[in-house]
Amino acid sequence: MHVAAGQVLEAAPKAAHLHGTEVKMMENLEVLGGEAGSPQELHEVTRGVMADASQRMQHFFANSLDVSGRGSARLSIDESDVTIIPNGVDVSVFRPADWSDDRKLTFLRRILVEEPQGWDETGAPGTIRYTETDLERFKTEEGGLKPLALFVGRFLDFKRVPMLLQAVSQVNQRLAGPGESPPYNMLVWGGMPGEWEGEHPY
Repeated sequence: MHVAAGQVLEAAPKAAHLHGTEVKMMENLEVLGGEAGSPQELHEVTRGVMADASQRMQHFFANSLDVSGRGSARLSIDESDVTIIPNGVDVSVFRPADWSDDRKLTFLRRILVEEPQGWDETGAPGTIRYTETDLERFKTEEGGLKPLALFVGRFLDFKRVPMLLQAVSQVNQRLAGPGESPPYNMLVWGGMPGEWEGEHPY
């Protein structure tokens, strides 16, 4: 799209987003380039298209110094041509909802038990579904809700979702006493059906 914009709107000023996923993809291409049997010609085409597209832009945006530096190095961009706009949230719009534990459980019941969209390696939504008994794991002995950690994102290999799940499991095992249930839960919310890299988080 950037190459097309450069060709069709040649005189118009153009800006592009340096996206962390694409920057990391270019870094992976450099690693793959040295592997036996790797399609070197295809990697060179990909790098060439990315370089061509970047040279047609007048300015860039990135969400961190890290992405700006890594992207600039791989695309020969002057870092003075990159504006950094950190990810943020409008707290006047997005703020904690004053929900009771019962309302939170009702919501969890709907998305996990009644209308589940979780998917396993088959990629079919609903293939990961909870039962009413499973929801009991979200509750404390007093009937309230345990703390709930939430991962939101795609199942890309560099996000290390399986490693995160292993870490959560180990922490829960260390914090729970003999015969006690884990002190908190984790909900994985992300990806698209059929899309994942490396080990599926399921």
